[in-house]
Amino acid sequence: MAHSFTLDDFRKQLEQITRPSLLKRMLGLTLGMGEMTKTLQSGEHQREMCRLGGMIDAMTPVERSDPKSIDLGRRLQIAKGTGVSPREATDLIKQFESMATLMKKMAEGGNRHAIEKLRELRRGELVDDWDDDDILGTDDDS
Repeated sequence: MAHSFTLDDFRKQLEQITRPSLLKRMLGLTLGMGEMTKTLQSGEHQREMCRLGGMIDAMTPVERSDPKSIDLGRRLQIAKGTGVSPREATDLIKQFESMATLMKKMAEGGNRHAIEKLRELRRGELVDDWDDDDILGTDDDS
């Protein structure tokens, strides 16, 4: 049985991406990353990682493997317990779901819409309004 993408996997990816040495190498190879470099140097990325990690740590193992099981009441508890707004807890789950959908599409061979979203991320255009239709496109022939 294939491994499902979980919030634990999501956190590991974020941690790997935000490693200073890896980021420095990636940014050195990628054009147009000046603004993101400034953000990373400010330490803002570490604060964001702590916030995201705290929210993920506040979840049970079942919730981390199946975020759809987290209802509104539980999101409120997670937010209160980690000192973030309920909106931020909901946003984390939405970001995860978008990434999980993207990862699934990429594993299936990807498509031009998923690849374009990755290019937007590389350019530093962190899109916060992703939805499945936006990521997967609206092609009816897939």
